[in-house]
Amino acid sequence: MPSNPNEIHRLIGDLQMTAMGRVSFAAIGHLRQNAPPCHHDDTVPCHEPPAKRPITKDLSVPERTRTLISDYLEAFNAGSSEAMVALLHEDVVHDINQGGREIGREKFRWFNAMMAQHYREELSDIVIMVSADGHHGAAEFTVKGSYLKTAEGLPAARGQTYSLSAGIFFEVDDGQISRVTTCYNLQDWIAQIEKDGRDG
Repeated sequence: MPSNPNEIHRLIGDLQMTAMGRVSFAAIGHLRQNAPPCHHDDTVPCHEPPAKRPITKDLSVPERTRTLISDYLEAFNAGSSEAMVALLHEDVVHDINQGGREIGREKFRWFNAMMAQHYREELSDIVIMVSADGHHGAAEFTVKGSYLKTAEGLPAARGQTYSLSAGIFFEVDDGQISRVTTCYNLQDWIAQIEKDGRDG
């Protein structure tokens, strides 16, 4: 859950909401930094970016932001880190859930490459929210996933499955995503992983 009440109140004031269909979420979780970039590590599958939908000037600013967030989530669905990175500002701020803050596209790319080694995830029940000025947005969803490979500092991976609520806060500047803040309950995830491991 989001821990910053100012963030929540700023978004609640004038949100516009829309429901999307089911998409995949290839990278969400808690992990250490310094992952290798996807294109430098043959053990991490790379995929061609999906075709980007044109964001026409006829759309309002909030509609453009909604389309940008939708394209970002579609890139998760395609398993394409490069398509995600293409939507980001050069100095994008990436707040890792209950972790640190990283700056820049390259670190974001490295993070995604590492996450793909440990988790296979899929989103459902997605709702996108956009502020009236189009500068802020959010997406909430249910994450269903499998824990593939043990991550440092976390329980051992045995292919356990899990399902939990999660969300992402976005900031958008000049048509690019300038901040990505991921929020979910890590303790809930750990409890599910440990229970599934015992049951298995």
